[in-house]
Amino acid sequence: MEPLWDGRRKELELLLKEFGVSLKCPEKFYEEGSALAEEVFKILQQKSKYTFAGRYKGGSFGKKTDVLEADLDLVVVCNRVHLPLKEVLDDFEKVLTLYGKELKIKENSIKKTERSLYFCFDNLIEVDLLPAVYIHNQEDIWKKIEMDPKNSFYYNPSFVDKQIAFLKCQPGDTHTLIRLVKYWFKNLYFEKHVMGGSAMMELISVAAVGQKNWGKGPRPLTMLKAFHKALDIIANLDSLRLAFSLKGGSKWKRLSDAELHLQNTNISDIVPKVIGLQTTLEKKCFIIDPANPFQNFLDEGMNSADVIQKMKTFATETQNTLKEIERDVKLHGTKFLLALFKPHPAALTNLTTLLLPNYVTIDYDYPYSSPYCDMEVRKQEVVTDRKMKNAMKALKRRLLSAINAVAKGNPDKFTATDIENVVNECVKTSFELNDDLATVKRDGHEEMDITLSIPYKLCRQPYAVRFSMKWE
Repeated sequence: MEPLWDGRRKELELLLKEFGVSLKCPEKFYEEGSALAEEVFKILQQKSKYTFAGRYKGGSFGKKTDVLEADLDLVVVCNRVHLPLKEVLDDFEKVLTLYGKELKIKENSIKKTERSLYFCFDNLIEVDLLPAVYIHNQEDIWKKIEMDPKNSFYYNPSFVDKQIAFLKCQPGDTHTLIRLVKYWFKNLYFEKHVMGGSAMMELISVAAVGQKNWGKGPRPLTMLKAFHKALDIIANLDSLRLAFSLKGGSKWKRLSDAELHLQNTNISDIVPKVIGLQTTLEKKCFIIDPANPFQNFLDEGMNSADVIQKMKTFATETQNTLKEIERDVKLHGTKFLLALFKPHPAALTNLTTLLLPNYVTIDYDYPYSSPYCDMEVRKQEVVTDRKMKNAMKALKRRLLSAINAVAKGNPDKFTATDIENVVNECVKTSFELNDDLATVKRDGHEEMDITLSIPYKLCRQPYAVRFSMKWE
């Protein structure tokens, strides 16, 4: 194919960059989230029986790589605790339950998992609270992980400061690229949970940028080139060997294949040389967490071969789509973004394995004041039955992607009709191999099992798409 002419390249470059910037959560999210988090930290510090060595706002919030419906990851580093942290979680749950009203935590929203506490504030910001083991001597922790690598994931919160520092030092528009790649990833369906999915997208985006300078040199790196490169990396995921090493100060460098073979990974060596287990480095593919060098996101214990294969397939499909549509001069603005980030066909994503709803009710321009998604559950089975819950989550992600491609891709010119059209197309694509969907209605939300509210702004006025579902 002929190369893109300069005008078209510049148009798409600006479009992708502006769209990537727009995916960042609103400032209100940062302001409210930070204030509420500080109150939680304060109460836990005063009322918990454990003492703290540190507290962090981690995850995409702390790393500034949030995309749209981000949650708030809070990490509390505790003194003199050991894995597993069940007793710490029990203690934190008691404190938060007792002071929930004062902390503006939504009633009955606190849920405990094996490693964290989930809850939701009254303003709809969702939270994952993770206790962490205090690391006094890093080598001691790494020895423990080396002896029991299957539990390395439990130590992740202990490295939260290093996770934040790694991304903080990345150059130029790397964070914007990360948002684009994570936005693409969030629209995919894998049938099972992808462990460390967002973190993988961050590291792959950093690798796509490499040592190049944004917009400098004879062949400057652009957002379009970087996005292409990230897709290429994911399309070849089963041969990717990705690891980083700290090169003085706060500068990180991706290690070449030759350097990976030369590394001596004995724990007794100098700590900066430790980048992973020898058994990991001998594998065909790996993505090693720079903060926790014994965690490999492509390890069979974290993500299976079929998940990796699906990522490869999705990236290849998107790469082919991008090559086609970037040369279609009829596709501008929102049309280009919708074509690029459109949901993959139901056949490819195996959506037919989900228990999709039989009835759908949609209100396309519902007056709505919150910048956060809401979920009204009228039938508890929807959030407890695995097949129903996965169907709801898959449809929600598809709707989020489609709505924001319109609302953020062309913020000053889209109409309510544009929102209606893109939502209808999303529903049509999602149910194309399913004959059980009844006629889509615009009213009767209260009769449905669950209602999702997905916010957007039209002419600076807040609205939401209300999407209700019912199963027979």
